Amino acid sequence: MRTVLNQFSSILETSKDLAQRYGKSSEYEILDKFLTEEKNKSEFVLLFCGEFKRGKSSLVNSLLGENICPVADGITTSAVSIIRYGKDSKIVRYFTVLDENEDRISVLNEEIAVEQMGDYVSGTSVSIGNTMYLEIEIPNDALSEGLVLIDTPGIGSLDPRHLFLTQQALPKADAVFFVTDAYEPMLTTELDFIRDKICPTEKPFGVLLNKSDMISRDETNRLKSDVEDKIFSYCGQEVHCIPVSAVQWEEFNSTGSERRKTNSNCEAVMSAIDSFKLHRNQIVENCFRFRFIEFISSLKSKIQESADDLASKDYSQVARKYEAEIEEYGETGAF
Repeated sequence: MRTVLNQFSSILETSKDLAQRYGKSSEYEILDKFLTEEKNKSEFVLLFCGEFKRGKSSLVNSLLGENICPVADGITTSAVSIIRYGKDSKIVRYFTVLDENEDRISVLNEEIAVEQMGDYVSGTSVSIGNTMYLEIEIPNDALSEGLVLIDTPGIGSLDPRHLFLTQQALPKADAVFFVTDAYEPMLTTELDFIRDKICPTEKPFGVLLNKSDMISRDETNRLKSDVEDKIFSYCGQEVHCIPVSAVQWEEFNSTGSERRKTNSNCEAVMSAIDSFKLHRNQIVENCFRFRFIEFISSLKSKIQESADDLASKDYSQVARKYEAEIEEYGETGAF
């Protein structure tokens, strides 16, 4: 991806002088800023969401290979956890407080000990000290190349705050896994969230059908097709549903058993993440291509407005150079 962005930068750089000469510097700077931000982006953010008690936190732990997010019977995630790589373990809690005059809410933060994490992610708003989200840094190999995981509260919880926090986290994500349960039919609230909240973002997303190891292969395949058909019918969106087992994945992590690995279907999940990254790269490339063509077209129009000989020469240069490059990159797949 970075190689392609460097190629884009080289193409754009050759137009800098002409952009300055013909009053298109602001358009040039917008494109240059876009490329600079994308080249500096080292993280890929993957968000897990879905109804409560579907196993989102367990799947995050399985992917990490360690128990970071608290899970147990009766425990429901109540705050967002943003988990990224760090050389040393560190947790910063972000929480809301009512100002003294009680007419404004402020967001404050504090560093907490790792062993305190459970006190701030599960429970009522009051019991977790109005915690909105935790930023967690851990020295975990799964995150060492820039993968960031976001664990969110259940969207169908009786506490409306949970849905609000999940919606607030969505814009941070580059891709989304929606987690559902092999024992529960998809609810209207789930389909509504996918249609109204995920689909409009145009982010790559997939569905994880958790606890699939507890049912037969035929039933798993039937449920997989059913989930995909329901989402397409209700949301107008084709999506890939991946059967998975957090329990089997955790056992594979601890035992290395190939049978547990196969039963967990963890390789399909990791393959989907790679596909998400590729999809996002394609979105970035297509976005630049569209903006660049608009920029070059407007630059050529500006040059054509000028009647002097130099402008005519510049126009010919632009027409030949950039149209050829656009065609070249179109053939290679970069454009």
